[in-house]
Amino acid sequence: MYHLSWLRRGFLLSAVVILLLTAVGFSEGLPIDLDLKRLSSTMCYAMVNDLINAPERYEGQRIRLHGYFQRYHAEGKDSCRLLAVDTTSCCLDDGSVSIEFTAEEEWLATLVPGQAFELIGIIRMQPHGAQNIAVIAAESIVPLDGMVSDIQW
Repeated sequence: MYHLSWLRRGFLLSAVVILLLTAVGFSEGLPIDLDLKRLSSTMCYAMVNDLINAPERYEGQRIRLHGYFQRYHAEGKDSCRLLAVDTTSCCLDDGSVSIEFTAEEEWLATLVPGQAFELIGIIRMQPHGAQNIAVIAAESIVPLDGMVSDIQW
């Protein structure tokens, strides 16, 4: 019967741990709980939609996702949103859903409406009328190449 040496067992265990940690995702040494960057546009759209409809399931988790930047003014305040686009447009007429995020103004100055960007942040609950909504508190914003021009802002 073949027995693995302790050295080989240690190596195999280390390899498994590294693979598991890579699957979760990391950002500057911090674990990413929800890495939507790795999902197709349809799955990303579905996850953001679920985050909006059941935000309590995700509170406190670190999320990474790509989307398009937009600013809006509603109820007397300016807000920023990440627009997730389902390129198959299977779920809505324009195939988009957006989620609010908060960030440092200097980060926001690097973005223009419609620009693609990566957002990493912590999902927080915020009161909105009689219910709570999910808002992402940005820890990192990275502008990306690309614009979205066919979405109605």
